[in-house]
Amino acid sequence: MRDLRDFFSPHLTAPINGHVFTIECPNAETGLWLRSILQNPELANQESEIEIMHKLFKGTYLPKKPGKLPKGGVWDELWEHDVTWVEAVHLGMTAIHYFGFNEQAAIAYWESAGDNSEAVAEDPKVG
Repeated sequence: MRDLRDFFSPHLTAPINGHVFTIECPNAETGLWLRSILQNPELANQESEIEIMHKLFKGTYLPKKPGKLPKGGVWDELWEHDVTWVEAVHLGMTAIHYFGFNEQAAIAYWESAGDNSEAVAEDPKVG
């Protein structure tokens, strides 16, 4: 058999405003930790989504004070390319879906951004 890494990339890549961001696949310990959290609502309630993103983004600084941005890893690349906070969080949540569930869940989450068709369809004032 061929070496898996010769033809398979476990990383998540996603474009925002013409730039492709890569979230590297977490190591086995972090991946198992993430899956465990997502499969156990009690554990999930104890973890902050931003802290999980920070770990997946390989950040080096997560501020405790309001108004300060996380730094290091993918965070720095996001800020360098003028990505908004909402876009950065969407990428982070997509990474959580990708590494915590699977690629199909991540694609569904990514593509759902800004999709309010259900809300519009249910609102009797619209149309």
